[in-house]
Amino acid sequence: MAHENWYRNTYRRNLVDMHIEDWDERFLSEFDPGCYVENLKRAHIQAPMVYLQSHVGHCYWPTKTGHMHGALVGREDLMRQLVDRCHAEGMYVVGYYSLIYNTIEEDRHPEWRIVSRDGTSQRQRGGRYGHCCPNNPEYRAFVTSQITEMAEYFDVDGFFFDMTFWPEVCHCAHCRARYLAETGRDELPGGNLPSMDWNDPDWLEFQQLRIRWMGEFAALATETAKRCVPGVSVEHNYANAVAGPSHFCNTELVNDQCDYAGGDLYGDLYNHSFTAKYYYNVTKHQPFEYMTCRC
Repeated sequence: MAHENWYRNTYRRNLVDMHIEDWDERFLSEFDPGCYVENLKRAHIQAPMVYLQSHVGHCYWPTKTGHMHGALVGREDLMRQLVDRCHAEGMYVVGYYSLIYNTIEEDRHPEWRIVSRDGTSQRQRGGRYGHCCPNNPEYRAFVTSQITEMAEYFDVDGFFFDMTFWPEVCHCAHCRARYLAETGRDELPGGNLPSMDWNDPDWLEFQQLRIRWMGEFAALATETAKRCVPGVSVEHNYANAVAGPSHFCNTELVNDQCDYAGGDLYGDLYNHSFTAKYYYNVTKHQPFEYMTCRC
């Protein structure tokens, strides 16, 4: 069981991005949990967020459902060592998992891809990461299996789910089928982004459906985590409620699935000021979490 409500009086937190491929055997080959923890102690960190997986989809545990990062072969418990060492030093630990952004699973399962009207994925058009559609039932089952595996392998106090939004409007078979089932129409409305007609009632209806679908997907992740780990906190990255375009659908329905509001922001002073006020008022519990790479 996690340390329930650990976040109530925990203000000094840390995250080191680890979206790291394994096509070169040198990547993560020198990762040292002991050195990592010593640096956290030097910075007086109370709650590190530790990558258990990343946008590239490589898992930092001996997964049965996904792909384990090659650097962990022969030292499969490397990241669990880090988590346990943090706890031994009196720190709380939040486990990071990337939803929707998952390059290796998009490669391994082309049928899971988010695709545009012409059937191409964002990565095929030059994008950096692969995107998997949250309306695909096989991908949804994969996500629940991954969360279950993490919960069984790691002792964490919280989960952080990143990228809980639509990076583009998906036209895959499952989105079209769901739209047909819920509206009786088989043709998805609107053109290609960013040229959507926000005065078109059919597009506005579709947008509301996409908002609800994303909220339901967030709920799936939250409910799975809390079922597997009693007392665990859950935070979905809520940055795009203020920093992303409307078609991302990172709305209050996503925030409803969070124990506290938070997200990574990189804007100017006015953006910081507005976001702090917004998070303060929408979070279920204080403190909200403000993530930035510039302290």
